[in-house]
Amino acid sequence: MGIENRSEDENTGGPNRPDGFAISWAEAIVTTGACFLLAQGYYGIRAARERMERVKQTAVTLAYAFTKTTIPNSEHGHDKEDLQLLIYECLALLTAYPVALLEQMRGNTCEPAISKYCQDVALTLKRLRRGENGPIKSQSYESGYWSQGQQGVQQFATVEHFFEIFSLQLHLEYSKQTMRTKGPSLSTQHIIYTLRNHFENLVDLRNVDDRRTPIIRENIDMMSLAGRECAIFAIIDVIPLAFLWAVYSSGLVVALYCPVKLCESISDWAPVVEPGQIRIVYPSMYSLLAMASLSTASAVLLTCLSEMWAMWDPYGSGTNTFAWTLGIALEIDNILNEFYEYDTSNLVRVHSYMDTAGCLHRAGTDDYDNSGNRAQTV
Repeated sequence: MGIENRSEDENTGGPNRPDGFAISWAEAIVTTGACFLLAQGYYGIRAARERMERVKQTAVTLAYAFTKTTIPNSEHGHDKEDLQLLIYECLALLTAYPVALLEQMRGNTCEPAISKYCQDVALTLKRLRRGENGPIKSQSYESGYWSQGQQGVQQFATVEHFFEIFSLQLHLEYSKQTMRTKGPSLSTQHIIYTLRNHFENLVDLRNVDDRRTPIIRENIDMMSLAGRECAIFAIIDVIPLAFLWAVYSSGLVVALYCPVKLCESISDWAPVVEPGQIRIVYPSMYSLLAMASLSTASAVLLTCLSEMWAMWDPYGSGTNTFAWTLGIALEIDNILNEFYEYDTSNLVRVHSYMDTAGCLHRAGTDDYDNSGNRAQTV
């Protein structure tokens, strides 16, 4: 003996099976599917953020290594002027890498001439730090002078927000560029390739101490690996698209159809007006509470569905990507400008690429050519 629960249609007297079955099925899909997809999406977005922070950490570490550990060597390698230009280009490449990686993971097949842009940016930064006037300086950047007169370092201008503006310009270039490649974009691979070439040239020309080369080389490899791992969580890579659309469509049915279906029940709670009586009928408190609860439930469901899509698209609407790319550019700007220290006459460690051998660490002047002493320069 069992209990059978079914609704009767008022006109036919039969069970209202199609409506009830469809709504029950949609609610089951939404309940199980949305919970599963939200859990998986939350795990994916956290894992993606971890990889993004690895890219950020390695990029900042490389920026420090290029500015603090490279030394001019006019006898064997780059002199101070050439090395300064090369370091600025490497910093520009490190700024451009997260932007190119982000656009690649979004499926943008645009390939702007990033290497040429970075060379132009390096030339511009070198002129601005020399204090040369120009339209870029007057319109975009704020500069102030600082000097290292006690140690004999050349006077340079502090250029603020330079790489932040460069990062934003790259974002604009990717969004406005109409030319696309038929295959996937290789901009990130090109940036890593160029960075490796510059670094190996610095090693061969003895502009980097031999004992530091494995650490810097490993950081370049780690940044490349973290960038490739980021692509695993992109929406264009691995995504249960059919399942997402099924859950999303079912959720829309539940969120939009249920309020319409319950309107008749809510209207039955209105006060009864006798025939021939004319008066304004206001909704009862129960009707207002029912409408508010129903609207809130539908809004929550639609918000969860929107969050579900966002979590499966971590590099689109899932995370604040501008905070990531501009955060890297901001740290590189601060490293370049010594975090805008007021007293620059007594820095713990100056930028070695801007100094000459005679102005470096005084303790090793008698035996400067030794690699161990070169590693201790400040």
